[in-house]
This record gives sequence, C-alpha cells and structure tokens, in this order.
Amino acid sequence: MKTIKNLGFAAVITAAGKSQRMNLNTKKEYLRLPEFGENATVLSECILKFLKTQLFEVIVITVPPDDIFEANNMIFQDKRIEKNLAEKNTKIVFTAGADTRQNSVFKALLKLEELKEKKEAVFKFVLIHDGARPWVSCELIKQVANEVCNTGAVIPGYQAVDTQKIADKSGKIIQHLKRSSVYSVQTPQGFDFDKILAAHKQALGSGKEYTDDSEIYGEFAGEVFICAGEVSNKKITFKEDIK
Repeated sequence: MKTIKNLGFAAVITAAGKSQRMNLNTKKEYLRLPEFGENATVLSECILKFLKTQLFEVIVITVPPDDIFEANNMIFQDKRIEKNLAEKNTKIVFTAGADTRQNSVFKALLKLEELKEKKEAVFKFVLIHDGARPWVSCELIKQVANEVCNTGAVIPGYQAVDTQKIADKSGKIIQHLKRSSVYSVQTPQGFDFDKILAAHKQALGSGKEYTDDSEIYGEFAGEVFICAGEVSNKKITFKEDIK
C-alpha cells in the first residue's frame, strides 16, 4: 500500500436522518455503545475510527439543524475523541443536514468547498460514510483512501450471499440476477472531491432522487470501482441491529 497520509483527505459522516425505522425516542447515531467505553455512542465511534487513521484534515458531520450544539457536546463526552485529536489536529465541523441523504451530503460538500476556498483545509479526496456504521474498521477506511487515489471513485462491497431477484409492483419476478455479479455495498465511499461536488450540483437539477453517492458519481462524473468490504461493517437500521 502506498503512503497516502500526505495526499489530503476530508470526510463526511451523515447523521441527519430521523431513524424512523428504529421506533425509539433517540436517533440511532446517538445511542450508547458501552462495549466501546464510557460515553461512547454510535456517532462518536464512527468519528473515532476516522480520527485513528490520522489521514483526515477535516471531518464534516451532518445532523438535524436543532441538534448541532447537542451533538457536538455529546461526542466530546467520549474522551477518546479529544485524546485522538491531540495526536492529529483534525478539524471537526458539524453542519445542518437536510430532508434527504442526498441533500445532506450535498450541504456537507458545500461546507468542505467553503473550507477549502478559505484555505482552512487542504484535501483532494473525500470519503463519505454513514453515521450508522460504527463497526467500520480503520483498515477499511485506509483501504478506501488508498484505492481512491488510483481510481478516483471507489466503494467497498462484497458479493451477495443470497440469490437476488427483481420483481414488479405485483410481486412477479421479472429478472433473475447472477449472484456472482451482484454486490452488497457499504460506506465509506471515496471520491475525487471536485468531481463528486460537481456531480452533486448536476444531480440537484436533474429532478431525480439518488440514495447513493456512487450512483451520482457514475451518472455525472465517471466510472466507480468496488474494493473489498467487510461483513462486520453493518449499518444500524432496526433496533435489533444494535444488539
């Protein structure tokens, strides 16, 4: 693996969703994860993994507009955050998210553009990560960072275990997919920053809603590649996942 520490990386961690499928009073990103230590939460564990790599100049975190102050205070209750910041002074910025993941990521990218123009952070690539994936490993983050330097756009994934079908609205199967060509994809997804920002700007005016940044990049910027993901890098969607 090449030396990548000096190439310049930013990160976006998305945590602006409503967590409606959890059926809890607390957003899933704010849930405690006592197995990781005192005051550890889903969100603080995600941030910590990125900090531990010592690759990132800046991390922008999207949260609901009313949560910015509370979320900032909450992650610093996890003392591991401050300890790792002492080793590399990564800038942590909270910004208001939006009603969809696509718009939240776009707002985070605009914040990064602002920081870059003001020369408050220097970077060429950005990794975009779901704030509900606390079990991501530092090794996977480094792998994506390394691969994006070679390809310009890369996402982690692994071949689907179950046979996949496509059905119409009535439930009738209309296409049988070859499992060997189908991948379950994850985050962090890595991109050339200027290209993914330009792609998001084009997507905004397309009238189509996208749920995945690689789809936006693939439609408006260029080819996207897959690198090996991790089965353990699961996303918290339902309350059973936290157990």
